[in-house]
Amino acid sequence: MQNPKKSYFRLEFEKFTLDFLPVLNGLGKFNSSFKKREIVNLDNIEISFIGYEDLITNKQANARAKDIIDIEQLKIIKRKKK
Repeated sequence: MQNPKKSYFRLEFEKFTLDFLPVLNGLGKFNSSFKKREIVNLDNIEISFIGYEDLITNKQANARAKDIIDIEQLKIIKRKKK
C-alpha cells in the first residue's frame, strides 16, 4: 500500500515539469505555509504557489546540488526585483 505522505504527482510538459507534493521537507503545517503563499492571477484564475521564504527553507532542507543552485538563482532574481 502506498503512503500518501510520500506519494507525488508529476506532469511533464515540453518546457517544464510540475510536481504536486504532499509534504515539503523543512516546513511545518500546511496552514502556516498556505498563509504565506504567493498568488498569481492568470486569465482571471488565481494560482497559488509556495511563498519565497518557504521555498528557500524547503530547498535548504533538501540540500541537493540542484537545490543549492536554485537558492542562489532565486536570491539573484529577488535582488533584481528590488
